[in-house]
Amino acid sequence: MILTEEQRMKALHGFVDTEIRDGYRFFYRFTKKQRDYYKETVFVTKERASSSQYMEFVTDATAVSFAYREEQASSQKFYFFDLYVNGEMAEHKGEESYTTPDEGVCTFDLPAGEKTVRIYFPNLSMTGLGKVELENATVFRTTEKKIQYVAYGDSITQGYTAFSPSLTYVNIVGSHLDADVYNMGIGGEFFQPLMVDEDYPVKGDIVTVAYGTNDWGHIEPEEDAVRRKGFFEALLKTHKGAKIFVLLPIWRGNGREDDVNGYGKLNDYRAMLREEMKQYPEITVIEGINLVPHHTDFYVADVLHPNALGFTQYGKNVWNELKKHL
Repeated sequence: MILTEEQRMKALHGFVDTEIRDGYRFFYRFTKKQRDYYKETVFVTKERASSSQYMEFVTDATAVSFAYREEQASSQKFYFFDLYVNGEMAEHKGEESYTTPDEGVCTFDLPAGEKTVRIYFPNLSMTGLGKVELENATVFRTTEKKIQYVAYGDSITQGYTAFSPSLTYVNIVGSHLDADVYNMGIGGEFFQPLMVDEDYPVKGDIVTVAYGTNDWGHIEPEEDAVRRKGFFEALLKTHKGAKIFVLLPIWRGNGREDDVNGYGKLNDYRAMLREEMKQYPEITVIEGINLVPHHTDFYVADVLHPNALGFTQYGKNVWNELKKHL
């Protein structure tokens, strides 16, 4: 069975815009208005990444194969696809290094019988989807999600630097929610009101916001205060009625926790943000300092971004906090 264009579109989750280029269909997390804004910034390629996008369907096929084109959308030069069958990870395929653009065909064997198949796209490159074929299939139907989860944040939200796209805190939380996930993460980003599109077509049921470590390290307090105010005003208009959670910055193991700048130490920034959020009754604050264990084993070499082990703990702990309020 070769999926039609309509079937492929219905199987994809986590996008708000799409286009066909070079024979592949690409899916965008951001609206045209947001993409136009990012064209004028240093983040111009990162908004194209396929973070938190996945293809999901029910089938009795014995294998699934799909043509793809990967284009660089971050500073990282790897990409991987994760296969889940009935909610359990079954396989992981990709390239540890590639030259953009990279085209290929990915094939996953599937167990016998009817099952739910989910394939996570890479978080740090842009995936164009070509022909999708289900071997020996007599059943195909797509899935619909009752919950919309929107995640704002910086590089850690986008997925730096998880080799397994499913094992980021956003995708772990999204899996627990069984949600359509709309990942607004941009590596290096700050509280930025101009990136919030008040006409964003997804209002969201659950919204998480995870900025602060870059803001504390790079933005002067006066400018940061203006940005935060504008960001939260736009956010509350865009996602009116959603349950909104602010995740305070996780531990930085690279020795910078005790650096002092305009705000003082990073813990002073956490305290400021915690206090400031009290003016917004719609927002629940989640403490970030213990979401990832304070040990280098849970981080990549920079001891700033979690590795797969760290992300697993981050996702589990965020979920444990979120579900207290759902």
